[in-house]
Amino acid sequence: MSAHQSLAARPLIVRIRNFIGDVVLLIPALERLQAAGYELHLVGKPWAKSLLEAYGWPVTKYPNKFAERRALLKTLAEPLRARDPSFDQRVNAITFATSFSSALDMRTAGLKPFGFAVEGRSLLLKRSARIVYGEHAIDSYWRLVNAFLGEDKPAPAAALRGRTCDLGQRPNCTHANVGVCLPRSRASSVGNRPQRPLSAVLQPAQPHQKCQVVKDPHRQRDCDRTRRYPSKPRRLRHA
Repeated sequence: MSAHQSLAARPLIVRIRNFIGDVVLLIPALERLQAAGYELHLVGKPWAKSLLEAYGWPVTKYPNKFAERRALLKTLAEPLRARDPSFDQRVNAITFATSFSSALDMRTAGLKPFGFAVEGRSLLLKRSARIVYGEHAIDSYWRLVNAFLGEDKPAPAAALRGRTCDLGQRPNCTHANVGVCLPRSRASSVGNRPQRPLSAVLQPAQPHQKCQVVKDPHRQRDCDRTRRYPSKPRRLRHA
């Protein structure tokens, strides 16, 4: 048992990403936070509850309006604060989303958030980490957790890192931009109410296996626009 695991579980509010592919790639980082002794309380899109059901993490739907988001975070924190006397004495929230609003929501709800120093939001974060643009999502999420825990552990072998799929006439669009690339034999396992953790599904695909993309429509739209207007590259949205 590690030193982290020997401690009582500490509640941590976690703002996950808005896109299916990003949330799947976020799983190793979430598992690491849990192994480090944190009791995760996730907020995100409605489909995330079903997608992550096998892990047992509570997932609360995140509203669209600022006032509703702030109220939700306050409501979510109230019982955690009552249960953990140290809740307000430490960083008690982490945002994997990189938008300004994700930090603003947490700060105005009375939380002490941790996240990447980007979008001019450093003053809203209790602590922050430097972002590295162009880094693979798995490495980025893992590095954020490294900074949060004050450790320097190497990222796990990424089954999906660098793997491209046949996406028609979109040579610059990899699975990381439009969705999750899985062998066809396992793609059907990613759906509503999975019976086992996705980490058991995301095993390395062999070179000879045909690949199927579990698409995220928002990433697909960004990728399509980048190809349609190459002279005006579109930044992938912060979420």
